Amino acid sequence: ETERITEEKRIIDENKRILLDQKLKYYLKTKETIKITYFKKDKVKSGGCYLTIEQSIKKIDEIYKTITLSNQQMISIGDIYDLEEK
Repeated sequence: ETERITEEKRIIDENKRILLDQKLKYYLKTKETIKITYFKKDKVKSGGCYLTIEQSIKKIDEIYKTITLSNQQMISIGDIYDLEEK
């Protein structure tokens, strides 16, 4: 267990947060498959790791601040670090 390395969640400034919100809305409309980099909290240790997946955005939940992907996976909007074209 001590072998596994975790990293801290990176802080995103307000400008990048606004840009990510705009990209989320754009990619929801276009339904295109994109690369999503997000933070996944470690279940045991403090910190976590960054994962990148390729999916399209199916739904944005403004109340719970989550997105649902085409594979039904849910990600907290606050955990998204980057969105980019495939």
